[in-house]
Amino acid sequence: MRMRWFNWLGLLMLIVGAAISEVVFFAASVEFESLWYISIAYVVVAAILFLWPSSAPEKPT
Repeated sequence: MRMRWFNWLGLLMLIVGAAISEVVFFAASVEFESLWYISIAYVVVAAILFLWPSSAPEKPT
């Protein structure tokens, strides 16, 4: 399976999300407790982009 640009974008989003999750959790957990759905939506979109199958045909080897 080939990785397309949107797969790489999803992987990058997951890596960035994992890297900043601790900082955001500790710094903004009190002020933004009601906005948890934004982070859930971010992770869902990133996972969908990462796992979305490529529609391009495989190149013969």
